[in-house]
Formats: sequence, structure tokens, C-alpha cells
Amino acid sequence: RETHKALIKNKILLQWEKCLFENVHNTFYEETIVEVLRKLDTVYDPRSTFYTKDVFLVGEKGAGKTMVMKVVLLQWTHGDIWKDVISYIVHLTSHEINQMSESSLVELISKERPSGQAPVADILSDSQKLLFILEDMDNVDASLNVDESALCSDSRKHVPVSVLLSSLFKRKMAPGSLFLISLRPD
Repeated sequence: RETHKALIKNKILLQWEKCLFENVHNTFYEETIVEVLRKLDTVYDPRSTFYTKDVFLVGEKGAGKTMVMKVVLLQWTHGDIWKDVISYIVHLTSHEINQMSESSLVELISKERPSGQAPVADILSDSQKLLFILEDMDNVDASLNVDESALCSDSRKHVPVSVLLSSLFKRKMAPGSLFLISLRPD
């Protein structure tokens, strides 16, 4: 788990270093993200009265959704949020999803690992501690109107990305898993 956190942290920090607007990030963080983090920490805690498995960040382009996602990932890697609540995160952008024609849940879980191998059995045995962060879902090309009979429960099986996502959303795969999804309003 610590290796997974270190890989995510390095990926996000590299992206952050390339940003030309550091002062804007700092102001946005101080004024907005702190409150969002506090709320997200509460909603994924099963002991909270606000507990939920699906959270949607909805906002116009440039509203800060992606920055919130990056800060959430960094805070989690530092152990500042979701301690003992979330043990593994799969982070996908719409661009990454659109590059896939098919995949398996095992591949998604292992995608950040240099060796391509993650402790999948351990992760899926405690899937209520697995969080999927999906950015810009309104830009995903795949249709999520998948017939119930096409849904899949086998985490090793390669299926079209539309079937994989629908199977995850309907909890056929990784039952109990959590979602943090960003998108723009209609």
C-alpha cells in the first residue's frame, strides 16, 4: 500500500511542478479546497451520518475540479484524510478512459505499478476500502447504457470499457467500492 501511495504522490507532484500558476493554486487551496477536503473526509467515513459511496463534483470548466482531485490524492498519500477508511485508489481521467477499448479490473488496479502487479486479491477482498476517482466523466466517449445481461463480475476478464465501467458503477465488480466523480453540468 505504501508503494501505491508513493507512486501516486510522485505522479501528482510532477504534474504540480509543471504548473505556471502556483499563486492561483495556493489561493484556491486556502479559500476552497480545505473545506471540500473536510467534507470529503466525512462523507466516505462509514461512521458518519453523511456516509455515501458515490460523490460527484460538478462544476463548469476551470472551476477547480481537477485541482481538488489532485489535492485529495496528495492528502490521502500523506495520511491526512481517509486514514483506515480507504486503502487503495484507482485514478482515471477521461483521456485515459478514452484511450482504452477494453480492460479488466485487475489491469485498472495494477496500472500505476511499474511491474504492472498489485495485491489485487487483498484489494478486492476489502473492496469497501477501494476508491475510484474518475475525472471529467462528461468527456468519456463510452456509452454507459449497457444491458444488464452484458455486465461482468469477473475482475480478470477483459471487457469493453463501457461494460467495465457499467459493471463497476452497478457494483457487479468490486461490490462496496466508492466513487469520486467529476463532471460538468449538462
